[in-house]
Amino acid sequence: MNVLQRYFLETGDTPSRLALRIGRSPSTISRVLRGERSASTDLAIDIEDGTGGKVSARDCLAIQLDMLREQSGSSALLVVDAQEAPAAEASASASAALSVSERAA
Repeated sequence: MNVLQRYFLETGDTPSRLALRIGRSPSTISRVLRGERSASTDLAIDIEDGTGGKVSARDCLAIQLDMLREQSGSSALLVVDAQEAPAAEASASASAALSVSERAA
């Protein structure tokens, strides 16, 4: 269970209500929740704001990577320097996801 799934379970909130609060479509939130779509940095920040900080932007960015790890059985780690620009987090997440996919092949 990822951090966003746990948030909905523990709070009783729904993807639709979160989407409404942050001005996004419910399908976008649901796809991130299932790991079918990676969260952009802007979306991750919106989710953090919409959950009152209970789900951090960093956790949102890691959801898809975690799903890829589960599928491939990889133990790769994503390490991002907190001092880097926010765009670097998204780039690092995408690079790490590609690396995990390449290992699985």
